Amino acid sequence: SSTGDAGVSSPAPMIRLRRSPAGLSAFARVRSCSTLPPIPARRSRSSNCAAHSRAERTRATSAAEWRALAAACQLQDAADMVLIAGYTGMREASIKHFDPARQLLTLRDERGHPARVIDLGTSKSGQPIRIPAHPRILLALRRAPFRHNMRWIYEHIKRAAARIGAPQLTFHDLRHTAASLLLARGTPLDVVGMILGHADPRTTRRYAHLMLAAKRRAIGRLK
Repeated sequence: SSTGDAGVSSPAPMIRLRRSPAGLSAFARVRSCSTLPPIPARRSRSSNCAAHSRAERTRATSAAEWRALAAACQLQDAADMVLIAGYTGMREASIKHFDPARQLLTLRDERGHPARVIDLGTSKSGQPIRIPAHPRILLALRRAPFRHNMRWIYEHIKRAAARIGAPQLTFHDLRHTAASLLLARGTPLDVVGMILGHADPRTTRRYAHLMLAAKRRAIGRLK
């Protein structure tokens, strides 16, 4: 574009395209591409990526690896977060904002026995989410909320993961670790879903492949 004496840009001259029959034919072919089916190679590649991503999201560590990660953390807040996640399956945000004065309750179970319970509010369906607090994490829960910056805590967890030879391990994997350990000990799938706070039972069913040992024990009880 050109600029006049008053500093106002004048519009650039329009370029007229010569529409030959061959050009119109090519233009028609380009316009019709929107109706063509997707290219198989691209679709296959994207579906493979999605499957790989789902596999990564559902990675679960072993109990030994999880405890080794907590022991390798050189920051107390980081070790506490790792232990709490493995013993409860709590999400990062729930642990990060945990307030023991308000959320660590003492309730009575169905037999009338007092029990320490973590209150995480309600699920999307309006059901209360309450997780029994394992005795091994009571001290860690009482130390919350954490004093250090979360970015610094995650950096320490990342360093600890590399230290134990599992650099690909992420904090969210610990939620899947809790689910897999519960299922390996014969916990019913619906109970695992309640502990993890799943509003939709279909979300918990992705762990069903981990129940083979529990199914084998159930079949073995048949006479």
